[in-house]
Amino acid sequence: MNLFFIFFTALFINDGNLKPVNTFNLLRGECSGISCYDNTCIISNDDGSVVSLDLNTKKVVPLGIYGEDFEGVAVEKNIFYLVEERSRKLLTYSIDSLKLIKTLTINYNGRLNRGFEGVTFDQDNIFVITEKNPCMIFVIDKKNHTVSNEIILEINEASDISFYKNHFWILSEQDHCIYVYTKDFKLFRKYNLNLIGAEGICFHKNQMLISSDKLSKIYFYNIPKLK
Repeated sequence: MNLFFIFFTALFINDGNLKPVNTFNLLRGECSGISCYDNTCIISNDDGSVVSLDLNTKKVVPLGIYGEDFEGVAVEKNIFYLVEERSRKLLTYSIDSLKLIKTLTINYNGRLNRGFEGVTFDQDNIFVITEKNPCMIFVIDKKNHTVSNEIILEINEASDISFYKNHFWILSEQDHCIYVYTKDFKLFRKYNLNLIGAEGICFHKNQMLISSDKLSKIYFYNIPKLK
């Protein structure tokens, strides 16, 4: 297993504050992670529950999935991934049956409440990010479902991660921003975000969605251009 340290570079660009174009009041728990497909979003909550949100009808439905402390969620075709912060688990569920398919426990010795915060994927790997001290990405090979790499990012805090347009978009609640990294984990851009409790990020139908756990709201943004 290789371990890489990624440091800040003076080459990245810091853009102005992003402003939402729409909001939706979820009024249900502390929404931590969000990921969408078709016209549906799957939302994980701090209380260990999972719900679906129909973007057309705005109907919220509990999925009957419960865990210890769900943080991040990512939908890929007919499955979705969930991460539990304290148990250090990556869970794979079927979208159709909502049954648990796989469980991977990842060895991480950080504080219990500074564990896994987000999950995303590309064609070959799954990526799980930790919150802070350090902010670390575990690279998990899809074929054998094992950790193949660990990357430490030189940022203060991460609350979620999403892979979009061949870049990693890392949401930071404490830093009030989105860090954008290239696929080889070089810091490319930083977008300021004036939002309380920003915990989840995803991209869907030409919009960027960010969930706030403290406000129990979903914010819709135009996707920032990667110049």
